[in-house]
Amino acid sequence: MYTLAIDPSIKHTGVALFRGDELQWARTLTSPDGPRIAKEIRWKTMADLVKGALGPAIPGDLVIEFPEIYKRGKARPNDIMLLAGLAGYLAGAIESSKIITYLPKQWKRQVPPEICIRRIKAKLTPAELTIITEPESCDNSWDAIGIGLFRLRRFGK
Repeated sequence: MYTLAIDPSIKHTGVALFRGDELQWARTLTSPDGPRIAKEIRWKTMADLVKGALGPAIPGDLVIEFPEIYKRGKARPNDIMLLAGLAGYLAGAIESSKIITYLPKQWKRQVPPEICIRRIKAKLTPAELTIITEPESCDNSWDAIGIGLFRLRRFGK
């Protein structure tokens, strides 16, 4: 069974595919759309990029990080709502048997990206580490890996 994990973003969405509990690939997908494109077109464009990366694989589990508004967060609520719309659009556009969402605080808590990436790397096998071509600066793909590992119970608290 395949598990597709997604860290959605309007411009740079992280995607990781697992077969069984083994990471097959991870990447950051970049939308070519400009800032004046309607949100529905942005959502469709990103969904098409994800489906294109997925190819013929149909995930049993589609795991998506669902955005959250923090009282003291720096993100604007309207931006978070745009991300929530993308998460919903992806859930409807990608064929799967089951859709699971996690809030960031559920799987990674509130740790800085560099600490989160270090924890993710510690949970990967040497073979899995060799297939990751994304630099650590692409935290979207690393978060997608972490979300997938959390779903597969390989990423503890």
